[in-house]
Amino acid sequence: MPDREGIETIMDLHREAPDVGIIAIPGGGRDGNYSYLPLAEKLGAVRSFEKPIRPPVLLAAIEELLHGGDDAG
Repeated sequence: MPDREGIETIMDLHREAPDVGIIAIPGGGRDGNYSYLPLAEKLGAVRSFEKPIRPPVLLAAIEELLHGGDDAG
């Protein structure tokens, strides 16, 4: 996302569609700092992962969000 930070996107998406399950995965950000993940969860992400992400763990989180409803977070 070259024109905006993930935190901005999470805030906007959560405001516009609060029922959407958001998973935050760091891309490095402008400063390369990944410490924003707790903030991402406070702002609407229901899960967050640091890299490297194990595929089975990510897939399990997606499955929870798809089938677990609001209590997945």
